[in-house]
Amino acid sequence: MKKRNTIFSHVTILSAAIIAIIFSIAQFTSAPSFAQGNGSEINDAVTTPAIPWEPIKEKDVLWKKRVWREIDSLQNNALVPQGNRLINVLIEGINSGKIKAYSANDDRFSKELTKEEFSAILASQSNIGNVNKFSIKEDWIFVKDTGKMYVRILGIAPVQEIPAATGTTPTKQPLFWIYYPKSRDFLAQHQVQGIELSATYNWDEFFESRKFSSKIVRVSNPANVNKLYENK
Repeated sequence: MKKRNTIFSHVTILSAAIIAIIFSIAQFTSAPSFAQGNGSEINDAVTTPAIPWEPIKEKDVLWKKRVWREIDSLQNNALVPQGNRLINVLIEGINSGKIKAYSANDDRFSKELTKEEFSAILASQSNIGNVNKFSIKEDWIFVKDTGKMYVRILGIAPVQEIPAATGTTPTKQPLFWIYYPKSRDFLAQHQVQGIELSATYNWDEFFESRKFSSKIVRVSNPANVNKLYENK
């Protein structure tokens, strides 16, 4: 029995190491799926809801890691179309009450902004339409029974760059957060014209299909795995 437990422990550690290597490679292979050019927002709204996520049971999770990314619109042409941009879509959803905005003081979606607070944020920006960066908070989850890696976006935040002294790096500050899982149906109603093969995507498909390039700015527990589950 002791020998079998030792073998299982070694296999578990080896599996975790393999997953960590896969994740490390994936961090640097998030390439854009749109060719160079200009995208255009399609104004015709669709009513198709977002495709529901496949349920994941916590007991089936072998490995999980939380990741924060930065998306630069200037490197993702679909985010800067001639017309409405992602920032405009988010503002429309919040003003219409179809998306909730949360305070940028933390990324835990702990404080919902009132209409007055959100209006004050917009009023403080001289030209919010020039927001070019977005923060993405997401979970990478490996399910042992299926052998699949799932990526679940949790939040999106437009980021403002505060000018700094010459020769120094500008300060980056999120304006507000939206809770992505509850915003997917609204994003699915707003389409973006992609460049690649003249394909059309809605904003939910854009994020779910990873049609963007980005860079990782933070990873939870980077030195080791988040959880290892052993059979009882």
